[in-house]
Amino acid sequence: MSADTIIPNFTQALQNATKDTPARKRIISLVDENSFVEFDKFASGGVITGYGTVQGNPVFIFSQDITDESGAVGRIHGAKMKKLYDMALKAGAPIIGIYDSLGGKASESAEALAAYGEMLANSNNLSGVIPQLSLILGVCGGTSAMMACSGDIIIMSEQASMFMTPPFTARANGETQVETGTADSALKSGVVHIKEKTEQKAIEKAKQIISMLPVNNLSQAPAFEPCMPQNNISKQLSGKQLVEAVMDSGSIIYLQEGFGENSVTALSAIDGIVCGTVACTGEAIDRNDCSKIARFVNFCDAFQIPLLTFVDTKGMKLSAADEAAGSIRDMARMAHVYAEATTPKICIVTGEASGAAYIAMAARGANSDYTVAWNTASISALAPKTAVAFVYPDKVNSQTSREQAEEDYKLTEASPLRAAELGYIEDVIQPEQTRETIVSALDILSSKRVSKLPKKHGNLPL
Repeated sequence: MSADTIIPNFTQALQNATKDTPARKRIISLVDENSFVEFDKFASGGVITGYGTVQGNPVFIFSQDITDESGAVGRIHGAKMKKLYDMALKAGAPIIGIYDSLGGKASESAEALAAYGEMLANSNNLSGVIPQLSLILGVCGGTSAMMACSGDIIIMSEQASMFMTPPFTARANGETQVETGTADSALKSGVVHIKEKTEQKAIEKAKQIISMLPVNNLSQAPAFEPCMPQNNISKQLSGKQLVEAVMDSGSIIYLQEGFGENSVTALSAIDGIVCGTVACTGEAIDRNDCSKIARFVNFCDAFQIPLLTFVDTKGMKLSAADEAAGSIRDMARMAHVYAEATTPKICIVTGEASGAAYIAMAARGANSDYTVAWNTASISALAPKTAVAFVYPDKVNSQTSREQAEEDYKLTEASPLRAAELGYIEDVIQPEQTRETIVSALDILSSKRVSKLPKKHGNLPL
């Protein structure tokens, strides 16, 4: 007896429920072959939900279906999403959300609001429990944009759009920010972590990221085969060049590259151990750098991903415009997140480290577990240039130029040996010892456990 005999038109219903839409194609491109199991396939609701594996890692997935009532969010959409979040919580596995919807279902106004509210609450309640990746491959506006931004890592294709205020509304209001809603704008403003040229490249990046993350906050990140970097470490390196000379070749995923230009944040591995990596570029860091670093450190701490910080900065940017925009708050937020983080924290001072930047990122104020400095580094309360100008102006004379006085200050008052003698750092090393020093420290800190003060949460300066 056939299925159609028992349930009339079953075959047609099954074909309609599993038709080859962009939403389904995206899921098939993302998961391992034949691994996807769909929830509620006969209840369309403008979204496909289910679970599968990505490079052998279990994941829960939703993909909004623009071909089904424009992917509109309503009662059924919300019910399917609630089941997905409940199952992800029970299984303790990551969620990957693929966004492509024109918004709420007009015929279900109250139901759409309720669905959005429940979806946003579920996403935020699971924050820090399981990794959540947002893949923006189509239209993502209004409350959907808020929900996508609740993810831990947001990836956007160049053709997609993301906004709270639709661009056509902005133009109608006479606003001139015409690039709002584009992937370039989202990357520049720090809203998304990664922009990819095509949606297939965005999907491939999501696969790479999910393979590097722990499945939940009680699990360890996966280990990989070590792969030596192609470049040698030297004292001239900082930022991306230094990261690529220290971390395993082929393991580095840079995040928020278009935001905070004087800092680098990346997921990477060293000797096969997945780490979060922060590196300064040698210039002063500004409010965007602080915001970017704070967000990344908070993410690493939530999932116990060890944190490496390479400090080489002229300090916090001196700018009245930045202060008027709230840079002090952003700097305080970065310091707060570093101090509260209990994941293993290793700091290497590779260049200049002075004042508030050193205190927030490398010193006792950051609760660093292990801090070392290159023998060519400088550590001081004031930047050498400032110290010579205001504290030691008499050092500049007919026999000694300002440049020479600044260099002398680095070799004496700001010497890393002096910091080590005073017990403020653990060791002074040669640049070429960096990799082995980090690997050794990671090994001893792998079982780190910290009991925090009893409190609901810290009052993060948002």
